[in-house]
Amino acid sequence: MKLARSAAAGLGLVASGCAYAPAPITVNSSASTSTFAEAQTSPASPLQSVCVVQILEVTDTRLDPDTIGIIFDKAIKAPKDRTAWLRGMIASLESRGIDVVFPDEIATSTPLVSIRIHFDKAWLMDNYDAVVSSVLFRVVEPKADGTVSQVQFTGKDRASTILKLGAGQANSALDSALTQALDSMALHLKGRCAGKLARRV
Repeated sequence: MKLARSAAAGLGLVASGCAYAPAPITVNSSASTSTFAEAQTSPASPLQSVCVVQILEVTDTRLDPDTIGIIFDKAIKAPKDRTAWLRGMIASLESRGIDVVFPDEIATSTPLVSIRIHFDKAWLMDNYDAVVSSVLFRVVEPKADGTVSQVQFTGKDRASTILKLGAGQANSALDSALTQALDSMALHLKGRCAGKLARRV
């Protein structure tokens, strides 16, 4: 499933040193559709041609789901519809070569991998003249023997845009971190699919 991504709308921030608390800004619900994962994959072989992944659950496990950072005392807020925001991130795996099947969807092909995804961290902060962003996803895959495997995927970005900081810059910094984490997740899932297909041959 591919969801439409809206461009980040620019919104100027109040400069530091003001006598009042600046109003918070809210990041948009876009998610990067980087093609990094496809670029790192050799031309498709029969073992790499299909990677259908069943998403059993997607949960926002951040300590403060409403806030994703503070920059110059200005709160950076998550989109109001956090369910759609998170789903959009995971749906962007399709642009990275993963056939994503959500719980409310019917798979047209048998899923090779079934996972739960936990969004454990998304944070923006100022550090001297830079905006620093970091994200963390945790992928849990149930095993046939009743155990589970867990893999973490992180993304970090540091951009020297503090003097021109606005909603656009906040979105850009967050998207850069998300790109890294989602690219890594896609490569991992492709490896899991290839392994499952190899055992079937």
